[in-house]
Amino acid sequence: MAGADLRGDLAETSIHLVRHAPHPAVGERLCGREPGHGLRAAGREMAARLGAAMQLSQPAMVYASPVQRAVETGQAIAKACGVPLQIAEALTEIDFGQWTGKRFGDLQGDPEWTRWNCARASACVPGGESMAEVQARTSVWIEQARARHPGQSIVAVSHADVIKAILAEALGWSLDRHDRLQIDTASVSRIVAADWGRRVLSINEAIDGPTDAGRDQDEGAGARRLVPQP
Repeated sequence: MAGADLRGDLAETSIHLVRHAPHPAVGERLCGREPGHGLRAAGREMAARLGAAMQLSQPAMVYASPVQRAVETGQAIAKACGVPLQIAEALTEIDFGQWTGKRFGDLQGDPEWTRWNCARASACVPGGESMAEVQARTSVWIEQARARHPGQSIVAVSHADVIKAILAEALGWSLDRHDRLQIDTASVSRIVAADWGRRVLSINEAIDGPTDAGRDQDEGAGARRLVPQP
């Protein structure tokens, strides 16, 4: 409409939430923030394809968790898009405390592990972090990113549960419903943030080709093909 105030639309920030590319230990152990889990050939190839797919979105910046697998994925996307990469501590993996590095099979039968997976809104990792704390830190970061990038598109490379926490908040869901969200490796979920709040545009979109090079234990098949959008 002629003369309409479009400032609200111009202030929207599009955030592409990218889960890092696969690495050999995905689905086998709870790596958390443990160092040494970088990408190998398959993961690097997937990260490069992610970068190519994200070019049409024309991001102004790529942000990444400081964990190695996320940094390496972010580097590939930033290089392909010709934009800077900035490390964002708020996007880091959950602090899995005493569980860090353990095999998933070894966690089965642990009452705390069962509670963690059944009551994410209230449970806390022994010696680590709660998902509510993750949601709080990412919510603050999104508002800061929105202030830095009004009317722009950005990429945020992070981890499955961190992305689930962001999506749950945008959807108005309890964190106890986390298992209704599937976030595969090298997938993209998109939200828009503005003065009026946040809106989810897509969840778990995948680049062309196989998406099962690595998944968390609680994630199955079914990622959608990624169709890059500005």
